[in-house]
Amino acid sequence: MTAPSAHPATLAQPTIPSAPQSASRLQATTINGLQAGRGLAALAVVAHHATLAAPLRSGPVPARSLWFHGYLGVDFFFVLSGFIIAFSMLNREQRPRAYFSARLRRVFIPYLPVGIGVALIYVAVPSMSMANRGWSWLTTLTLLPIPVPPALSVAWTLQHELLFYVVFGVAWFTRTVRYVLPIWVAAIVLVHLAGFAHLLVFKLINLEFIMGVSIAFLISRGRAIERMWLFAPVCFGAWLVLGCPRSYSILVGAGIACLLPVLIRAEQEGRLRVPGWLVLVGAASYSIYLVHNPLISLAVRVLPPLGSVAFLVLSMCGTAGGFAYFYFWERPLIARQHRRVSRLPVPLVQ
Repeated sequence: MTAPSAHPATLAQPTIPSAPQSASRLQATTINGLQAGRGLAALAVVAHHATLAAPLRSGPVPARSLWFHGYLGVDFFFVLSGFIIAFSMLNREQRPRAYFSARLRRVFIPYLPVGIGVALIYVAVPSMSMANRGWSWLTTLTLLPIPVPPALSVAWTLQHELLFYVVFGVAWFTRTVRYVLPIWVAAIVLVHLAGFAHLLVFKLINLEFIMGVSIAFLISRGRAIERMWLFAPVCFGAWLVLGCPRSYSILVGAGIACLLPVLIRAEQEGRLRVPGWLVLVGAASYSIYLVHNPLISLAVRVLPPLGSVAFLVLSMCGTAGGFAYFYFWERPLIARQHRRVSRLPVPLVQ
């Protein structure tokens, strides 16, 4: 998941002016609404996996159909990731080496201990994988967009993240974004219609990154897009009419993209107040996303039958473990990396 990366700590504060305005004039700060949204998305994914695991502990799940659709948190992550990366590049000059190294550090520093740890457990105790799914060391260590998945089940989203970072980064620094992204969209749609969309690069969900990029470009160019929210009910409604298929969750992603300008504008004008605890959950969302499923799987095996509280206990185990990982691993190491980078000499020529 989800990132920064898909999960950055700060974000450039966009404005949505009524007249054209240079992106360089936009104020840089944290958009707490989007940070909180990441937190809610992470908790939704936790609820999804707790819903799948709770019956193994003889526990009924209240409102199961609602919590099951928590996987839609990934769609929010992808749209937001495209928005953040594009908007940050529009608001500051960055060299290719700095861009790619920052993206790799932000993804791999928190991910590798969890990914390698899960892989080692599967090697030592193969039965720990209840789904008995295949995985490879190559994908686990590199997150390359190849068919065999990594050991950590949720890391498939990180494969999409890295693919997007590479495609967007190459297109940005070669000044071909206006050509590369439309070509990628056309290829995804055509391959999907042809029935050969088994390759990760052509999955429909990649379109959500491009939706986020499009919103960032429209905002930075001063386009009045506040009324895009009117399309959100259409997108959500179409998904519901189709029967809420997971394969077409991009309709939900499209609805989320339409709501982003409204969310940003509401906070900018002081009409949206985000609780501090929810912003904190957003800051820890990447760690929660990474560790919750292994912890839920472990809890299912070691805890006694939990009855009616199984869903709640499993959700709390995954969330609490994510906060611990954030405080003791992700936050200290990312902060150390930032201090190290900040001590490097700033080049005179960008």
